[in-house]
Amino acid sequence: FVSKYFGYVEEHVVAGALIPALGPWSMFALKLVVVVPVLYFFDRDIKDKNSRNWWKILVLILGLAPGIRNTMRIAAMI
Repeated sequence: FVSKYFGYVEEHVVAGALIPALGPWSMFALKLVVVVPVLYFFDRDIKDKNSRNWWKILVLILGLAPGIRNTMRIAAMI
């Protein structure tokens, strides 16, 4: 839908294969497969609580930034 009307196309190899095969909802599962082990690693291996929280906030920012940017760009087109 989005690529048809707004010119967006998936550029990443894994997502480009999963979305046509399983649908766009497969990206939520893929993100969970990546993010949950990363957060587990942070909790297990980083002992300093402030540093651990900083890394978690960084993961949050890196995850939300592209989605917020693309949503704002589409909203500005309408």
